[in-house]
Amino acid sequence: MPRNHRVLPAVVLVGLALAGCAEADRATELTATATTTVRVVVTTTTTILTPTVAATEAPTPEAVVPTRPENEVVEEKVVELTNAERARVGCAPLVADDRLARAAREHSVDMAAKNYFEHHSKDGRSFVDRVKAAGYPAPGAENIAAGHKTPELVVKGWMDSPGHRANIVNCRLKAIGVGMARGGSYGIYWTQNFGW
Repeated sequence: MPRNHRVLPAVVLVGLALAGCAEADRATELTATATTTVRVVVTTTTTILTPTVAATEAPTPEAVVPTRPENEVVEEKVVELTNAERARVGCAPLVADDRLARAAREHSVDMAAKNYFEHHSKDGRSFVDRVKAAGYPAPGAENIAAGHKTPELVVKGWMDSPGHRANIVNCRLKAIGVGMARGGSYGIYWTQNFGW
């Protein structure tokens, strides 16, 4: 007879578990009571429940808050890393300038789209021409790179190159704009424009 007393609460608990979520609070209450007064042997089983879906009206779409493009995030990181290198040699930080960034981004996009890697654009324009066309009056220098997958790698590459490093640590330069684009045979193109 004691065996039947153990089986009955177990059957009740299994029945409640299979009954679904409608009585979830009640099932929890009964389970807690049953486990405190009866010794229950637990075995593991797999139960597959197939939910039923009732037709409902489509929800009103929520406003989507756009995230910042990847380019802006990595471009800002290059500015940050460049200023860290300048600080190491005692230079003031460069101020990010939207016009320099626009010229840099357009050059990176052009190199990726037309699959070339040069300071002069395919249309013959120099960085001075591009920077002035973007509205910045005093172009200073330009660094370009291709194939570096992260901001850290591209800045390291420039710092390992004497000419590029000289541009980064030129304390007379005051402003910076960075542009990155994906595509072309190198996969990723970087341009760093500096201004006086």
